[in-house]
Formats: sequence, structure tokens, C-alpha cells
Amino acid sequence: MVKASLIYLFSSLFGKSVPFLLLPLLTSYLSPVEFGLVAIIQLSIQFSQAASGLCLNVNIPKKYFSQTKDERAILIFNLYLILFFSCFIFFGALVILSLSFQDIFGIPERWLLIMPVLAFMAMSNLINLTLIRTREKPFLFMSFEVSQAALNLFLTIYFVVFLNMSWEGRALAIAFSVLVFGIVAVVSLVKQGYLKVLIDTKVVRETLKVSVPLIPHAIAGVIITVSDRLFIEEMIGLKEVGIYSVGYYFGMVVMLFSDAFIKAWSPWFFKKMSRGDSDDKRLIVKYTYVYVIALIVGAMIYSSVAVWLLPFVVTEQYLPAVNYIPWICVGYIAFGIYQIFFPYLVYCEKTQYVAVATVLAACINLIGNYYLIDLYGAVGAAYATIVAFSLSAFIVAWYSKTLVSMPWKL
Repeated sequence: MVKASLIYLFSSLFGKSVPFLLLPLLTSYLSPVEFGLVAIIQLSIQFSQAASGLCLNVNIPKKYFSQTKDERAILIFNLYLILFFSCFIFFGALVILSLSFQDIFGIPERWLLIMPVLAFMAMSNLINLTLIRTREKPFLFMSFEVSQAALNLFLTIYFVVFLNMSWEGRALAIAFSVLVFGIVAVVSLVKQGYLKVLIDTKVVRETLKVSVPLIPHAIAGVIITVSDRLFIEEMIGLKEVGIYSVGYYFGMVVMLFSDAFIKAWSPWFFKKMSRGDSDDKRLIVKYTYVYVIALIVGAMIYSSVAVWLLPFVVTEQYLPAVNYIPWICVGYIAFGIYQIFFPYLVYCEKTQYVAVATVLAACINLIGNYYLIDLYGAVGAAYATIVAFSLSAFIVAWYSKTLVSMPWKL
């Protein structure tokens, strides 16, 4: 698992650090207002994927080790079938929304209406990556993730610098890379025999049993992640969204490390739990404790380094972002703790408790954003994020301890 974690770490550092790597270029070519608009569009893609993607990919590692290859291929086809209808319904909702409101967080209508297509393709890619990760093929996973990130990076440079397309060049690069790798995912699944056209109502019912309770969880999770910038846009303005987003990109580097570990942890966890061996369970608990301690210490060290590094990366107009970095790092410590306990509830098929935790945290987050931004300015949004992530981490950890019998006292 350690070797796989290191591979996933490299993949995540390159794959998800593209926004961070592009900061010197984007902060030179885009004004804070334009940078803020790009951030809002990125957040809209995340929300669309959460609203219509139904967390369908979580069904793959849960069922993989008890299925034949044909059964996995049928499962994945039915995941795509559910995804298609979900995105179609989401598109209809967006059409109604665009007819009712002229301006939705400043997003141009043409971008709003392609969100369901981007959501479908993003989830298509995620289904493929989840299968690869569950098959314990970290090098193959890395090739997909790094290739998509490289495409995103080069298209951004081409559109923004050479074609001078400003904010829309960055948005087009994001959208095009999502579309390409959504299609690549389907082709890859077909070639490897993991996509068998057969509608299975039993598989659909079982999938929806796991995924439907995760719909509010997914939406609420994205609300916690994106609402800070939406509130800042409405209460302060797009310029401050741009500055805050720069600080957010620095702070969310903490998630790159936690996410890399979780990618290796999830298939290893489900494989060990499927055996039901007491020694395996003790090992799982031991790694859980080590992960939490390493996450806290590592994030605190990184926060100090990031604050020092900021002036060397961005232009002067973005320097106030330094005020947000430490608080975002703290928020992602809490999120990382949440990540390590999430698989326990998927394992025991109690995903409704995950939904309870995340929805409650999202409600607290919305209230917190409104009042804390009013009291403290944009940094109040970071405070609200810390409270929300901490609450969801506490609730999920408590439910995991209660519902899954594990030797927590070692």
C-alpha cells in the first residue's frame, strides 16, 4: 500500500496541482475579477457532477471483490445508464432555472447549459479511474490522471497566452480536457471488456440503494466546498473571489496528500475488511491513527511554507491571499479525517449516515458563511469551512466507531 500511495501521491500532485502550477501565469494574464469568474465556473462543474453523478463510482470497490469480470462489466454499463438519465434530468432543471433567472452567480448561459455534459464526462472518467484504482493498477491510474492534467495545462497556456482568450480560454481548457478523457474512459472500458450492454434491474436497484442516500451527501459536500466563494461573490464581489481562490489553491494542497493516501487506502481497506480477520482489522486501525497524526503535523508544516512561498508565485494584487492559507489548511485537515472514516460506512451499507453528517454540516456552513463573512470579511468563509468539515468529520467518525466493530483501543 505504501508503494501505491507514493505513486498516487505523484499522480495527484501533478494532476490536481495544475491550478496551483498555473497561478503565476493566470495571475499575470487575468484580473482578480476574471480569475474569480473562472473559479465560479470550476465550482459549477463540481456541483453539477455531484448533483447528477450520484457518487456512482463508490459501487465499484464495494462490489469488485465479490464479482466476476462479466458481472463487473454489467455493473459498469448500468452505472452509465443511471448516469445518463440523471444528467438528462439535471439538464432539464438547468433549462428551467436559466429561463427563470437572468444571472446565476455571473455564469454565462452558454456555460450553464453545458454543465450536464461536463458532469457526465467527468463522472465517466471517475468511473474508469475508480475501476483502475480498485484493480490496484497505480501506474495505469497515473498515466490517465497525469495525461489529463498535462492536456489541461497545455491548453490553458495555448488559449490564454497564444490566443489571448482571457478567462474563457482557461474555462475552455478545463472543459475540453474533461470531455476528451470522458470519451477516453468509455473507449478504455470497452477495450478491456469492462462494459457489457445488458440492462439489469437488480443491479440498478442495488446501485441506487447505495447511491441515492449519497445524493444529499454529494450535493452537501460540494456546497461546503463551493459556497464560500459564492457567498463572497454575492456579499463582497468577484475581485475578492479571485484573491480568496488563490489562497484556497495554496491551502487545498493539503488535500492532495490526503487524497493520494485515500486512493491507495480504499481498495486495500475493502480487501482487508472482506476477509473479516481480526489481525487485518487491527492493522487498519493502526494505519488510521498514523494517517491522522501525519496529516495534522504535515499540514501545519506545509502552511508555514506556503505563507512564505506566496509572494514568489503571484503578482502584487493577489498578495492579500496570504490571510486565507492557514485557515484553508486547517479546514482540509478536518476533511482528510473525514475521508479516512468514510469507507467504513460504505462497507456496512450505512451511507445514509454519511448523508446526515454532510447535510447537517452544509446547513451549518451556509449559515456560517452568511454571518461570518458579514462579521470578518472573506476570511469568515474560511472559518465557516473549518466548522463544516470538522462537524462532518466528527459525525462520520462517531458513526464508524458505533456501527463497525473495530479494535479502536488496539
